Parts: sequence; structure tokens; C-alpha cells
Amino acid sequence: MNKRLYKLMDWAFIEEVIYSECDHPQDLMGPHVRGNSTLVQAFFPGAGQVAIEWYDRNDPEKKKNYAQMELADEEGFFAVLLPTKTLGSYRYTVTTQIPIDEEGKTFRKETFTTADPYAFDQILSKKDLQAFVAGSAYKAQELLGAHPTKIGNVAGVHFAVWAPGAMRVSVIGEFNGWDGRCHQMRRLGDSGVFEIFIPGAQEGQAYLYEVKLHRGQLLMRLDPYARRVSFEGRKASVISGKVSYTRKHADFAGNLKKIHAPAAGISICRLSGQSLLRVLGADSAQERSDLVGRLKNARFTHVLLPSVLCGDGAVLGFFALQPGVEEKALCELIDLLHGEGIGVVLSANLSGFSRENMGLAGFDGSCLYEHLDPRQGLSADGRMCLFHYGSPQVRSMLISAVLDLVQRFGADGILLEQVAQMLYLDYGKSEGQWVANLYGGNENLEAIDFIRELMNALSKAVPGILKIAEDSSAHPQITDAAADGGLGFDLKLNLPFSENLLQFLSLDPFYRGQHLSELTNDIVYSFVDNYLLGTGDGGNDLAARFPGDEQEKLANLKLAIAYEFVHPGKKLLSLSGREKVDTMISALNALYEKLPALHRNDRDHNAFEWLSNMNTEQCFLSFLRKTDDPEEMLMVVANFSGIGQNITTGVPYEGKYKEIFNTDDLVYGGTGVNNKQIRRAGDTQSDGRAQSVNLKMGPLSLAIFQFIPYTEEELAKVITERIRRNTPLKRKKETKKSR
Repeated sequence: MNKRLYKLMDWAFIEEVIYSECDHPQDLMGPHVRGNSTLVQAFFPGAGQVAIEWYDRNDPEKKKNYAQMELADEEGFFAVLLPTKTLGSYRYTVTTQIPIDEEGKTFRKETFTTADPYAFDQILSKKDLQAFVAGSAYKAQELLGAHPTKIGNVAGVHFAVWAPGAMRVSVIGEFNGWDGRCHQMRRLGDSGVFEIFIPGAQEGQAYLYEVKLHRGQLLMRLDPYARRVSFEGRKASVISGKVSYTRKHADFAGNLKKIHAPAAGISICRLSGQSLLRVLGADSAQERSDLVGRLKNARFTHVLLPSVLCGDGAVLGFFALQPGVEEKALCELIDLLHGEGIGVVLSANLSGFSRENMGLAGFDGSCLYEHLDPRQGLSADGRMCLFHYGSPQVRSMLISAVLDLVQRFGADGILLEQVAQMLYLDYGKSEGQWVANLYGGNENLEAIDFIRELMNALSKAVPGILKIAEDSSAHPQITDAAADGGLGFDLKLNLPFSENLLQFLSLDPFYRGQHLSELTNDIVYSFVDNYLLGTGDGGNDLAARFPGDEQEKLANLKLAIAYEFVHPGKKLLSLSGREKVDTMISALNALYEKLPALHRNDRDHNAFEWLSNMNTEQCFLSFLRKTDDPEEMLMVVANFSGIGQNITTGVPYEGKYKEIFNTDDLVYGGTGVNNKQIRRAGDTQSDGRAQSVNLKMGPLSLAIFQFIPYTEEELAKVITERIRRNTPLKRKKETKKSR
């Protein structure tokens, strides 16, 4: 080896690179001016020869120069001293020997040309890194992850990952034979972020991060910011560029404040994961069109899609889509829905993440995304890691993930799952399994602050976006504004409502009367928050939960759906797949949209009034839904018994009561028992009211009656009839002649 070259080389540093323990390889490899020359060093494990082709920036003729690099270490470390200190662009030509027999005696030469990954300056700016470290980088996915890009004339991929506890991080993949020695990343100051630009890497190639710990252990990690994960063969992240899709109905977002106003009717169809996957394949355009048609016919205002993010159960990747979900197909589906005036709500679970070996758990050998103490860092069953919401970098990632999910696909709402697990340190845990907060309580104060920050970020990014909490706890002020001490959600999924209703309807009708109060008690807390009611369970057959034969199961199913529609709160349910039941859902959605009493004052306790809620013998309920206008009042009667009945219920006003809906209608597969003739309030007292109406109700049925006030002429006639009925008339005396 050239003596001058030998003296210029830092052999201890070279050994650090060869043994892949270096977090600042750019300080050794690549071009470095030495006097009037430039020292270029490169590491190509297993290479036999490396030549360099280079240009001098000060050469007016731009003459191409060649030089053979010297093998400084047999592991594949090469060096050359070029006679210039103004080195311009350059490329390596690398020759390797690939054994073609089992004994390793015969080799095949392979040659490839590449630019030097260590010839490029740092890409991430100090400002970007400061924002990420401070937790204010709400587009962290644009900083970290794998991004196809071009620097000058060189195409490649910029990789960046947060792993402050690592000794060294390398990118391994299809572009370097999965060899962690090839592309060791540079540590960017004290940010904990590593980055590298790899020339020649391209979209569609699989990769992982190889994390080397100080104790020598190697960890293989998926990219937390990858936009795609492959589960075929070797599980790995996949380099993915942004999918280009031009929305035809982008103006839909401009109406969200009106669509999601508190007084607006919101009826959401929950789509099952199986249904979603069926329509999101690349070749499923007709299925997408058919689905949109069904939702339009059913007159839903929104559709809720199950989580499209990668992983089973606890999410594995917060930016990558599930296998089988095509990004362009999802964009097209949402655009089609917007074209029909249907909003889209996406689901996200930020309560924790999978403990899978290649995921976020112990990412860099430390508890980076979770708490170190397992009492804080693990779920009650130990199957899931819980996020450390106090970490600014974790907050950056999670908020970025939700904003990316919403903005990338043009969604109109977000449902945050398992909020209770986020809010409570002792969720599902026994004494000794959790750690109290600094005030000695069980609330996760860091999670509460994070949720408020997330809600604020969402509202700023997408004005009018619908924010829904799936919360099974009794935490106060879920849907109040953060300024008022609340969490900032718009709606809370009322899980006790659906649990109580379905449990009640699972009883044999003969025994329901004695449990009637268990169904009616929920009205006490129905006005505490802005609620979303949900009887739909994402595609499972609800009817199977109910007693009786097929006809009775169907009647109970219709009763459950109709009861949700007339109860205060926005609506969430699934299409049943039964033609007559889905026809009924369409009719209910039409009434829900048309009649203000069913949607205008969901949080006003004065808009709901019991008529009869204690008739355990007949097992029926009757109540009013109201607005400020008495003429908009509706009366609801629900017969939960298994037999048809004549029912008398008190009413608040004199007037007429017209049946406008009945689950027992023949059109909906019922027995046809209804009240075709308008019912007039009579003078018979009932339920503490001076007036009442007599109704005929089929078994397991619910009916809605519209109140129609008397006209002046009708009122005069009623008064006359009442006076005549209640006043004795003097008879004419017979004359003698007539005798």
C-alpha cells in the first residue's frame, strides 16, 4: 500500500467500521481533503476490486478520471488518494466474487456501479430535529422513514430512524444483500436520530433497520414510519413513495362544520373488516361502487371503516396499511362516498402497540416508546405495550400518524379506540400492578394532555372534523372543550347503552318485565356527554343473540335497531344483509333526517319525556321526543313482550296521534299489526296524564306516532262533544194530547 496513504488512514476508526460499530461513518468514509489531495475510503464487504470514476470541479474540460482503489483490509475496505482537493461527483465500480459451488472453489464475478452514500451532506435540518425532539413535529413521517428522492443527479432513498439508545444502526435490504456492514447510518447530534441516503435504492424494495446495542446484540426492526409492510416471506418494511390521487370531490371537506353541527343528524354505518378488505383490492372497482350504492340506498350520513393500519390486534405500524389494502383503492372509495354526500370516519388505536419482536417494543434496546416500569408499560394481560405519552418524540409520532391517516385519505372523522386504557393507569389491573400519578390518583395525566393536544391538532388541520371516543369508562367531560376542562371529543360511543339494550333483549320476553328498569335507567346519564349509540357490531349477526325462532329473532333485531333510532344520541349500526331489515333501516334514516325531534336536541334532557316506563306487567315503554315546537313532538311506544297487546298510554296533549312507522309492518317482514287509523286522545286518565290513547301493538314491536294538533274546527267539535257527554240534558215533557 502507498506509504502516504497508509499514514493518512485511521486504522482504529477503520476497525470500528469493519466491525460495524460506528455511528459517525461519514467522518471516515467518503471524500476528505488532505493537503492538496483527497482521501476517499469505502467499505464493500466481500468485494475483490473497487475502481473510482471521478471529476474535478475545477477542470474546465470536465474530463472523466479513473483510479483503482487499494484494498486496505481483506474484509472489503478500500482507499485511494486522489490528486485534487476539489473533488466533484464520483462513482464506484465494484467487483465481487460469488461462489457458484458448495465447496467455494469456483466463483462468478459480478460488477455493479454505485454512488457513495457518504458523499452527501446531512439532509435533516437542525430545525426539523429540534421540532421532533420537542414533540411539535406534526408531520414527522416526512422527516423519518424511507423517502425516495433525488440529490443532484443521483436517485436513491433517504432513510431516517429514531434510536437514541443504539450503538449503531444500519439499513439492510434487497439493495445490499441484507448486510448490516454496508450502510451504517450517521447519528445526528444528540437528537437520537440516525440517517443515510442510499443511492440506487428504489421504491418497492424491502428493508429493515439493524440495530446494534452496546453489549453487541443485534436487533432487526421494522421501520416505525414505513408506509408499507410486507408479510410475504421475510417480514420487512417496503420503500414506498406517495401515491398520487386527484380527488374529484375535495370540496366535501368545506361543509364539515355544518354536517357535524351538534343539532345535525348523524347516522353512521359500521363496516366490517372483511367487507372493507373485499372492496379495497386493486381490482375491486365494481365492489366499491356497489358498496357506495348500498350505503346511499340506506340513507346513511357516514360510514365507519375499521382500522386500515398494519397489524393484527394491537397495531404494528402506524403509517403502513394492512396487507390487501391498496392506498389508491381506499382514496377512490372515500372519493366515491363523498360524491354521494356520505362522510367517512376512520378508526385508530393509540392505546398501545404489539410486543412483536420486530416492532416498537424495546426498539433500540431500551424502552423507547413504552415505560420502563412494566406496571406502566404493559397492559393488564401483558400482551401489549402501553405508550409513554410523556415522551415528546412519541407524541410527535402518534399525532403525525393520525393527521396523516386523515389527510392522506381525505377522511371526515376519526374514532379513537380503547380510550379508557389510555386514560386510566389501573385499567384492568389489580392492586400492585399499577403506579399512581403524582397526585396519588389513577388518571394518566400525560395521556389526558396528549389527547387534548391531538384533538386540537385535528381541529386545526381539518376544521369541522368529527372526533369520536370509544370509551368504556365514566371519565367526565369527554365531549366538553379542553378550555372547559374536557378532552375535546365531539362524540362518545355510549357502550353501556348497547350493552344494556342487547342484554335486555337477550332475555326471554316472559322475564323482561321485571328487568325493565335496567333498560330505562340509562336515560339518567344520556345527557352527560354528546353520545353516539351503537348496536351494530361490525358485521356479526346480532339476531343470533336473541331468543326465539327465526321470526322472533328478526323481530328482536328490528326492535333493537328502531330503539336506537328513537333514543337520544347519534347513530352507529351495521347493515344486516337482510333485505327487509335493511329496508327498515333506510326508512328510519329517512325519518331521522326529516324529523327534528329525533336529532336536534340530543343533549337536552327537556327534549325527552317518559310517558310510561314502569309497566312491568305489559312490558312496554312509551316516551316523547320533543323540540321547542309542540307540533314537532313525536311519541314512541315499544312493546318488548312476546305477544301482541292493546296498550293504553298517557299523552301530554289533546290532539291526534298518527302512526308514521312500525317495525311490525309487512314491508319490514313483520306480522302487519299497526294503527292505520289516527288515534285521538281520550279523557281516560293514564300514567298521571289527563288524556290517553289506545293502541294496538304487535309482539316485539316499536311504533312512532306524530302529534297533530287539532284545527280550530276540530277543537270546537271536541269541546262540544265533551260538554254534551258530561252535561245532562233536560228532556221534553209529554203533553196530555200526546198521551
